[in-house]
Amino acid sequence: MDNRTRLMNETISIDGWIGEFDADGKAKVHVDVVFRQGSFGDDPNSPIRFKVALTRAEIVVRVPDNEPINVVKRSIDRTVDSLQATQSVQHSKRSAFKRNFKAMFSKLGIGADAEASASVEAKKETDLQYQRNVTNFIAQHFTTPDSHPAWEFSTNTQLSKHLTGAPWDPLEQSRMKVRRSDGDAPKSGSVSVVIEVRCAREDILILDLQEKDPDQQRLFKTKKNSALRIAAAEQLIKEELFKAGFLEVPDLSEKHARLLIADKIILEEED
Repeated sequence: MDNRTRLMNETISIDGWIGEFDADGKAKVHVDVVFRQGSFGDDPNSPIRFKVALTRAEIVVRVPDNEPINVVKRSIDRTVDSLQATQSVQHSKRSAFKRNFKAMFSKLGIGADAEASASVEAKKETDLQYQRNVTNFIAQHFTTPDSHPAWEFSTNTQLSKHLTGAPWDPLEQSRMKVRRSDGDAPKSGSVSVVIEVRCAREDILILDLQEKDPDQQRLFKTKKNSALRIAAAEQLIKEELFKAGFLEVPDLSEKHARLLIADKIILEEED
């Protein structure tokens, strides 16, 4: 990892670039973020291991105050066309109906006993199968309190219990354009934009939490120790964030605590 990137391990992949500035001093900003499951506890000294995934996250694109560029507001992609998957749906429809043959039997001269049993019930079952396009994410654009463009993503529970994959095509779907403040095209690599990924503690799923010591595993899994297990995992997440360079990590026992879990400084693309 280069020194322009900070991550909460492999839970997130983050990259991006600023396109070439045109004659009007404008350039597109491309953001490449991929959500995955991350593993914690690989260190031999860690007593536990577990996986982490996100159910919701915010991607913020921020132009530093000292940069000679501004966001072109009308260029911001405010309607997110998330990548789609095809889902097969099978639906069974059962219908029941009755037919009364009394009138027909009477006309044919058939007896009353037969008439009494002449009402029959039939059932019909129909299988319908079709395909529909669904997206991996429920997405919306918003502006942060400090006026930066941002996009919120939550899980589409039809497909997954947590965020997985890329929310957009980073090559074809730029997030916005920036413009040189004085209208001139800057020299290559002379400006930067910051991509941030944020979430709340309640957006972090802790999965497959295990004690590495087999003798402690049964005790570790008891309901009585569930709070202790989660606290141990939260402490390990906090330590990993410190190692990544995030020095202001909140108390993770507070479910509404806000976290910065990834960021990257991106520069103008070089040929």
